[in-house]
Amino acid sequence: MGLSPSLYIGTTGIMTHQTGLDVVSHNIANMNTTGFKASTAHFATLMSETISSGTSAFHQVGQGSSVSSILHDMDVGPLETTNIGTDVAIGGEYGWFVLTDAAGAIRYSRAGNFRFDHEGYLRNPAGLMVHGAPAGSTQAGTGEPIRLTLSPDPQDPTASVAASPGQATSSITFVANLNAASLDTAPSSTSPFTALFDAWDASTNALPSGAYLSSLTVYDAAGTAHPISLIFDPAKGAQPQQNGQRIMEFLVTTDPALDGSAGKNIKKGILGAGTLTFSPEGNLLSMSLFSGTSDDPAAWTPVPLDEDGYPLLPVTFSGAETQNIRLDMGLRDTQAQPGWINPSATLASLGTDAANLPALGSPNKKALAMTNYMAPSATITQSQDGFAVGYLQDVFVRADGTLVGKYTNGQDLDLYRLVLADFTNPQGLRSEGGNLFSAAPEAGSIRYGFAGTGRLGQVRGSTLEQANVDLATEFVHMIIYQKGIEANAKVITTADQVIQTAIQSKRV
Repeated sequence: MGLSPSLYIGTTGIMTHQTGLDVVSHNIANMNTTGFKASTAHFATLMSETISSGTSAFHQVGQGSSVSSILHDMDVGPLETTNIGTDVAIGGEYGWFVLTDAAGAIRYSRAGNFRFDHEGYLRNPAGLMVHGAPAGSTQAGTGEPIRLTLSPDPQDPTASVAASPGQATSSITFVANLNAASLDTAPSSTSPFTALFDAWDASTNALPSGAYLSSLTVYDAAGTAHPISLIFDPAKGAQPQQNGQRIMEFLVTTDPALDGSAGKNIKKGILGAGTLTFSPEGNLLSMSLFSGTSDDPAAWTPVPLDEDGYPLLPVTFSGAETQNIRLDMGLRDTQAQPGWINPSATLASLGTDAANLPALGSPNKKALAMTNYMAPSATITQSQDGFAVGYLQDVFVRADGTLVGKYTNGQDLDLYRLVLADFTNPQGLRSEGGNLFSAAPEAGSIRYGFAGTGRLGQVRGSTLEQANVDLATEFVHMIIYQKGIEANAKVITTADQVIQTAIQSKRV
């Protein structure tokens, strides 16, 4: 063994530690790179030279060092909240976003800083398309590029996510207190239960002043808005009720021009007419509700009850199909087969006797129901379940990776679900730059799935995973590599001095 191996061994040490320093430099350079995974250089000895000593033992001299591997740290980096709905972070170590480049090659990334482009594709900053499965899919597969087709046609929601279709109103909930001391603004000694109905004239669209009125908006099947009003007035001309019960008559009305019932003329605009019966304490006991399609009160009959025992008012708006709207005032019929007592009554047959009114067969009052207390009339709550056509205004991502569209009508619609990939050995992924990795054979098998399934982590919207670079660790490594380079350089200079000494002794 000569003197020169020390020079080569020192050189390998410098090169190995220089590679380690390169890794540290790369980590520090990317300390603010979204989704970056820090790397660590691992060293190994080179093959040793065996020196025979004339005994059975071996004496080996090492030949230096080399880089055996550079491994990624797959721990999750810090999560930073943003105000962008399409910024997405994966919680936990397992899971990679699936993307494709222009050539269709699949790439994987932990960086979830995605944006929609002018064509509606969801892309990363380098332009790769993010993959997902259509909402409702049960199998992920590799998914498909996520694209929101922003067609301007709100009536074609199957071809566009720019608009969500409207929904017809199917239920109205209305609760108010009706002042027990209020005056009867439409008194009648012959038909106190229908005085408001009798006073209605579509040509003037006027009612007696003083009746309590509350308005809300309902929608037809096309999502068109229609204003309706509920009008209440005491029926004080009725025959005295037992135990001091009080009765209020009411109308459900709309603008006569919006009433699509072909048979009405003067009564156009009245959608329903009914009564509310209260106890002396002001609690709701019973109710009635009539509907009809002509001006003749004899043609106005009790509305059907739905399966839950609530009155179901048939309504026809101009240009729309007839729709049935449940009217929930806090009272329903609890019979197995809901139905009215005196179901053959008409508005013309009520007269002045409350016994002629239809009544629920087995009324049940909710905790929140219409009241008739000695207090000013006031609406307590009113709501309906219809809505207009809505237009996409924002998107966000749920924990299961579902991309949800927020629409101007208050609706949230599921659009896509992000597809994630998992690998047997994520350390085997090949870095492609740009926060991208490709699947090398060393990564093992690939499983595609949805966030939160198997060992795939859940996702967080409006969040980005930051680099998992630990600066303290990197500075320690930097010092160690620096000292390693200095020490190996010293070995080379020392070996050089030994060689020079040997040459000089030979000359002597």
